[in-house]
Amino acid sequence: MSISKLLVAPLLYFISTVAVAEWTPTEPINPSDVLNSARQDRASGEYESALQKHLWYHHNALKHDRSLYGVRLSFALSDWGDLASKYPPALTALLEEREIAEGKARDGVDGYSDAFHDFAAINRQFDEHEPVVQLFKYLDRELPESAKKNVRSARLSLIKSKDYALYTKYLDPEAEIERIQASYLLELELYAGARYEDDLKEAAHDSYIERVTTLVAVLSVTGDDVQAKKMYDKALEKMDTQELRENLDRALAGEVPELRA
Repeated sequence: MSISKLLVAPLLYFISTVAVAEWTPTEPINPSDVLNSARQDRASGEYESALQKHLWYHHNALKHDRSLYGVRLSFALSDWGDLASKYPPALTALLEEREIAEGKARDGVDGYSDAFHDFAAINRQFDEHEPVVQLFKYLDRELPESAKKNVRSARLSLIKSKDYALYTKYLDPEAEIERIQASYLLELELYAGARYEDDLKEAAHDSYIERVTTLVAVLSVTGDDVQAKKMYDKALEKMDTQELRENLDRALAGEVPELRA
């Protein structure tokens, strides 16, 4: 979803607040039920109700279930973005959440990482990367400890903007490849016997190749040839295919993959 496309409607320039009644779910509270209900409301054209549920979910889901951290910043935001393309107040509310997250990140609150991650995830819904890069550069100058904690959340935007040196400044290659490999092996385990197992495992393979080749490439282009070769060899420990070797060879030569959003 491009924010520039959504902002073409003149109406949006005059919406400064979202005048809505405070909404809370009935007991017992299940955040996943709230998100599903928001989807149903959007599908049936009950946009104001859908917005209220998205706002509640964004603000409260983790209070009830911390394991929803990833869902909150991926599927839930994607659904909210779909709603925003149909209902201007939903766009206004999402932009307000982005502004709040940026302010918290600049102030160094929320344990540093949650606010920045929110900001990066919301910008990703708009396919906007420059704001994330600029905020990370601010953290690099003013709050380097926060920059260190947030480098993973800034990864996509920094690489897309070719700010490789800034990315590798805070990168721990050993920890990164161990995290990539652990995630890959866990995915293979989870997908075993699942519906569409072959498709899911193929997606996991593709993701692994993209992640490890990107790691090798950014190390190579920033001049850390020793670590680049070390990560090259380590990447082959969990997958050794001709496709991976060819991609790693290009990465070692300094070709950075085109990352997906």
